[in-house]
Amino acid sequence: MTKEIDLGEVEGIEGQWVVVHKGKVVGSSDDGGEMLRLAGKYPPDETVVTKILFAEASFYQAGSHGSTAH
Repeated sequence: MTKEIDLGEVEGIEGQWVVVHKGKVVGSSDDGGEMLRLAGKYPPDETVVTKILFAEASFYQAGSHGSTAH
């Protein structure tokens, strides 16, 4: 699944779990379980939970940067 996301949204939350819904970060936390519970409030086909190791390491196409992050 590819989501459009601005990498600026993940800078500063490295090492945290995030919930992305429709290409926007809607929550972040050190607690993955908390993020899974938050993700359960959104349609699963429009929502991803992942851990951000560093800004360029994600499963998202960087919309504003025009390249794909790995």
